Amino acid sequence: MDEKYGALFICAVILFLYFVGASSALTWYVDDDGRADFTEIQDAINAASAGDTIIVRNGTYHENIAVWKRLTIQSENGSDATIVRAKKPGYPVFVVSPPIAKFENIYTASQVNISGFTVENALNQSVGIALDFAEYCNISNNNCSNNMCGIYLKNSHSNKISNNTCSKNEYGIYLFIDSKNNSITKNLCSDNGRVGFLINSFSSHSINNNKIYLNNFVNNTYNVYSDDLNNIWNSTEEINYALNGLTYTNYLGNYWDDYQGLDKKKDGIGDTPYRINEDKDNYPLMMPFENYNITVMSAIR
Repeated sequence: MDEKYGALFICAVILFLYFVGASSALTWYVDDDGRADFTEIQDAINAASAGDTIIVRNGTYHENIAVWKRLTIQSENGSDATIVRAKKPGYPVFVVSPPIAKFENIYTASQVNISGFTVENALNQSVGIALDFAEYCNISNNNCSNNMCGIYLKNSHSNKISNNTCSKNEYGIYLFIDSKNNSITKNLCSDNGRVGFLINSFSSHSINNNKIYLNNFVNNTYNVYSDDLNNIWNSTEEINYALNGLTYTNYLGNYWDDYQGLDKKKDGIGDTPYRINEDKDNYPLMMPFENYNITVMSAIR
């Protein structure tokens, strides 16, 4: 009996600690007008603990923001109402990175969510949102425009980059040195002066197994450049979708506005691959991805 009650006591303590930990996560508010916990996003990050949420109210914030804790940072009312401009244009607007980055990947910043901002004015070789030695982060619903580079990943893996607009930069989205196993979906890369989507493995540093699909590449000087052959430019599972009143099941790639292929089956997928240097998108979309009504969202991973 003693052993039984001892085991029950231990279980009760574990459950208590779990719920206390879950309930202790705080929500902080930032408002540049001064009617919140903080007027600057960086001050909120400095004060927050891992697991906290930071809500940023409408306004224009002039900052260069460093994130190294497990935090959710989101705007209250979306990117149109919440603008973050680089205070120092030569530095990223947001950089997610551990305090000391190690080339051995020993230290990483993990589980950072950044959502709902207009991110701009990172010029002079800098970027809007940078992930450097970061993992399991979620970058979504941001407008990263008018920077040198919109979104940049270096030595980063297992992140989700989705529903962002990267326009009027020199580079839209840039994967660099050992960035692997990232999911990049439903982004718009348009009107970028050099390349919409760039993969640069830099000598022997492989960039592989990134899943890049359901993105739109429109009116870039070059839509894409990749010097690595081991990435996936379409969904890894078949997706159910509706198009022009009919339903289909197939793999889906990306929309490229310079794709010259035909669609004889009228299923919205090009009959021939879209060439990406030595790689290819085997299922190029004939229209922007918004035209494909995905009916089984669980297929998107």
